[in-house]
Amino acid sequence: VPVAVLDDRGLTDVDLLKIDVEGYELPVLRGAARTITASRPLILLEVWQEPARRRDVRAQMDAFDYTLEFLFPASPELALCIPRERRPQYKWFL
Repeated sequence: VPVAVLDDRGLTDVDLLKIDVEGYELPVLRGAARTITASRPLILLEVWQEPARRRDVRAQMDAFDYTLEFLFPASPELALCIPRERRPQYKWFL
């Protein structure tokens, strides 16, 4: 399977990222670091329920200055990640 780094695609105006990579969340997030830092998109992220994995993903999102919020009881692995400076805009949803 061909693999590409998101940052190599030169995206400049990203509003939303949907990431569902079956356990490879950290490599994908790290490969999108420039895109995430520049565009500050909302991120819909699937994270397996293993405590260590969630801790590591949360640490990465903290490094990006994002929240990591599990909001969907019917899909407990699905998280909404919001740039902290934009979280007040989504208060109605949270």
